[in-house]
Amino acid sequence: MSKNSKSLLPLILKCAAGLFVLLALIFMFVLPGLSYSEESTSLLGTTSSVAFSISFFGLVFGNGTMHSETTLANQTSAADVTISGGMSIFALLAFIFLIAGIVTCALTFVLKDKAKLLGMVSGVLLVLAGICAFMVKVAGTDVVTSASILGSEIASSMSFTEYFKEMNLGIGAILFGVLNILAGGCLLVNEFVLNK
Repeated sequence: MSKNSKSLLPLILKCAAGLFVLLALIFMFVLPGLSYSEESTSLLGTTSSVAFSISFFGLVFGNGTMHSETTLANQTSAADVTISGGMSIFALLAFIFLIAGIVTCALTFVLKDKAKLLGMVSGVLLVLAGICAFMVKVAGTDVVTSASILGSEIASSMSFTEYFKEMNLGIGAILFGVLNILAGGCLLVNEFVLNK
């Protein structure tokens, strides 16, 4: 390996890590963190389907919007329902680890004498963010739902795990996790393998 390509590889790895983190942030806002879908066929042959999803960002701070879509006999109706509460503890931890990883990675460019240590810390934080993204269903704050019946508001509270138990890990959470693990891996390879 030539000296020029050897000095270029750490920069390529840091750029790849930055790209992975940027994509993870974008997917966090636009793709579902949790989703559920079910399709059934009646005895008469009509097909109906129901789908629910909530963005990964909606799980980070709670009070997210649950998107629902129902199809019955080729008629589709969609609705967005705002839920109160429903903050996933592990989604919040993933977000905090991501921000801390970005900050420590940026500090590697400023504090040259501590760059190796900060690069390792940044890589570990991003890997932890990715791992936490896969555990968003484990724990969270209670979800409060309310309905107006005969002019009076009736509110009920349900635990996070009970409310989201039927939902599966969404593509947004999966991509957020994978991309952060890849970004952290790039930074750790850069520090442990290339910067000996």
